Amino acid sequence: MQTNTTQILQTLEHELSHRLEKLARIFTWSSGILLSITGGIITATRGIQKFELHKADRMILTCIILIITIHGCLWIRENLKFETNVRNQIDKILSQEFNYPEINSLRPDKAKLGYIHVIILLGLSALLTTWLDYL
Repeated sequence: MQTNTTQILQTLEHELSHRLEKLARIFTWSSGILLSITGGIITATRGIQKFELHKADRMILTCIILIITIHGCLWIRENLKFETNVRNQIDKILSQEFNYPEINSLRPDKAKLGYIHVIILLGLSALLTTWLDYL
C-alpha cells in the first residue's frame, strides 16, 4: 500500500509542478505583451517626432488588450483550479496515510492577490495608456 501511495504522491507532485510552471509561463506571456503595448505606446507618443494614434488604431489596440487580458485571466484561472485539485488530493493522502493534517496551513494557493489581479491591472494600464491623450 505504501508503494502505491508514494507513486500517487509522485504523480501528483509532478502534475503540481507542471501546473505551477504553466502558470508562470502564462503570466510571463500575458504580462510581457501588455507591458510591451504600454511601453510601445508611451515611447511612440512621447518621441521626438509627432506620432498620433487614430481612433481606429486605439480601437484595435483596445480589442487586443482586452483579448489578451481576458484570455490570460481565464487561462490562469483554469490552471489554478487544476492546481487546487492536485493540492487537495495531496492533502487528502497526507492526512489519511501519514496522519499529517497540518499540510493545509502550508498551501500557497490561498493567497489573496495573485497572477489574475496583476494581469487585470496591466490590462487596465495598457488601456489607460492607449486612450489617455485622446480623452
